[in-house]
Amino acid sequence: AVSEEVAQNKTHSKVFEKQDAWLFTWGCGLSGQLGHGSLDCEMLPRRVEALAPRQQRGVATHVVHVGCGAHHSAAVTADGTVFTWGRGGSGQLGHGDTSSWSSPLQVKGLLDDRDYRNRFHADKVSCGGYQTVVIAIDSRVMTWGQLPGER
Repeated sequence: AVSEEVAQNKTHSKVFEKQDAWLFTWGCGLSGQLGHGSLDCEMLPRRVEALAPRQQRGVATHVVHVGCGAHHSAAVTADGTVFTWGRGGSGQLGHGDTSSWSSPLQVKGLLDDRDYRNRFHADKVSCGGYQTVVIAIDSRVMTWGQLPGER
């Protein structure tokens, strides 16, 4: 398999394969940042089953970009959808609260069901210590969580 992209920080790593379109994670999972539905640590790369490559309404939904924060993670799929998981104590998961999740959960605040053309179609994602930044294919930027120096 050919690695398409790697993201890592001090606690965990991610890689997704271009050939099979699977996301693999490993390392410390004590905040749920590995996305396997548990708080376990993984010594070897393991597939993130919740983000299995598939077709949805004729559109591929495999992972195309990943971000790795200190205690949270994010992924963008080919259809421009954003998923986050891990520690959410500062709102960095983008789900409108401070809950934590050990499995990938879609960020629904980016959707506009009334007008698909104005939908925020994500292209890239980056995770900081307590924030997440997403760039759309039309260069719009969305950010959530706590910025450095904020309380």
